[in-house]
Parts: sequence; C-alpha cells; structure tokens
Amino acid sequence: MINYLKDTEQAVNFYYSVENQQTGIKITFAIIYLLIVALLLFLSIIISINFASRLTLPIINLIKASGALVMGKTVTTEFAYFDPGKTTNPHDYTRTPGGSSSGSAAVIAAHMAPLSIGTQTNGSVIRPASYCGVVGYKPSFGLISRTGILKQSSKLDHVGVFGKTVEDVALFTKTLIKKDILDEDTIHYAADEMLEVCKKGPIFEPKFIFYKTSSWKKISKESQKAFEFLLKEFKKNIEVFDEPSYFKDIPKYHQIIHETDMANSFQDYYKKSKKKMGKKLV
Repeated sequence: MINYLKDTEQAVNFYYSVENQQTGIKITFAIIYLLIVALLLFLSIIISINFASRLTLPIINLIKASGALVMGKTVTTEFAYFDPGKTTNPHDYTRTPGGSSSGSAAVIAAHMAPLSIGTQTNGSVIRPASYCGVVGYKPSFGLISRTGILKQSSKLDHVGVFGKTVEDVALFTKTLIKKDILDEDTIHYAADEMLEVCKKGPIFEPKFIFYKTSSWKKISKESQKAFEFLLKEFKKNIEVFDEPSYFKDIPKYHQIIHETDMANSFQDYYKKSKKKMGKKLV
C-alpha cells in the first residue's frame, strides 16, 4: 500500500488548494458507527435504526468538517461484546480479527481504507489492531466525544483510531479531539501539533517495563518465544520486573465496573428481547 502519511498530507494540501474549484477530491476514511453497526447488523429484529440520522454525530461532523468523505460502516461484535460478526482476519481467513472493533482493524489491514475509527471498553481497539497488524490508538479518557455511540460503560468507553502508521493516526486524531458539551467527560485539550510532535520522535530514549503476570503460563510456547525475542532485541529499552501484587486484582475490579455498567446500559434490551440476544452477552 502507498505511504499514507506522505500521500495523505499531499492530498490534504491539494484538496484545500482546489476546494474552491469544486473538484470533489477528498480523503476517504472508513467509519465504525458502534451504535449503528451493533444494532443494524445484529439487532435489526429487536429495533430499527435510521442509519442516515447517525451521520450527524459530533465525531462524524468533525470528520466531515475536516474535508473527509465518510466511506461507510464496518462490522463490530454484538453490543461490542463477545458474540462475533462475520468479519475475518485479512491475513488468515480462518482466524479472528479481534474484537470488538473487528471491521475497523480489518479494513485497514485489507487496504480498503487508510483510516478508521472504533471503540474500546476493554481492549477493543488495541486487540484487533494487534491481531490485524495495524496501528491502533486508544486515547486518554475524555479526549474524543462518545455522544451518540452505544454506551457500555461511561467510566470505561473510549473512541479510538486505526491506521497504517503512527503519523497517519496522529493526522486523523487531532481533528477528533474536541470538547463536547454533550459528553460531560470530554476535556479541553490542545492537539493541533499532534502530527508535528509524532514526526519529531521521542525526546528521550524510550523505556518500557515488562511484567510476566500470572497469565503468562496461559499463552502458547510460540507466543512466549516471540515475547522473549522482543525482550532480547530491545533489551536496552526494556526492563523486566516481577508483577506487583496489587496488579492481580486489576482484572477483577475492571470486570466488576464493566459488567455492572453493561447490565445497567442494556437492561431494557435484556428485558424485552433476551431470547434474541447473543449467548455470550446474556
């Protein structure tokens, strides 16, 4: 695929230079509307959604205002949980693309679009990005508006971005970071120089900490070898530590918050249409 950063920057400059000539040349992004995808693809038997009405979401307005053309919607898992859609991994059709933002990662890996958006409550951006071999960015809480997107947990929900390179993702993300009065968790944050900062690279030598948690024994020997190779290859940048005792409780407390909020958010669907919902969800 082409070098998206270089070509996208040229396209942006070209687009704005010829916009007054009404050429219609725009950058194309693939968008995952979590509300629409989850309900249209999996819950059409429960309720109906007017797809066109979702084009007025704040995040979509920001994308369109930047000069981008919305390509369409991609597949997510049902209610952004564990019941998968039909999307497979572009690198191996027998394997999962990861979830819940399955299609948002797959569409990048399949070279169908240069950029896309997805959501994350519990790894749903970084997991499919990893599985599909693309860049996945889950921003800090409160940077990108979630207004109009299916709510699982107001404490954990995030909107994220997928792309081919870190620079591409930065170029796209800086247009999405805006305070939204309809999402009280969003904050004011200056992101205008996000791309320029990414181009400069780190201001100091990156340092990482690697923990072998209690789940280390659960992964395959092949995966363990891959991690060991990574540690050896970047040993000057990575320090290996024993897992802090309090880390073991993090998944437990995250699950309590996550599932409690889900039960509250989806209770009406459960009461009215339990038999029509996915087995893993109910």
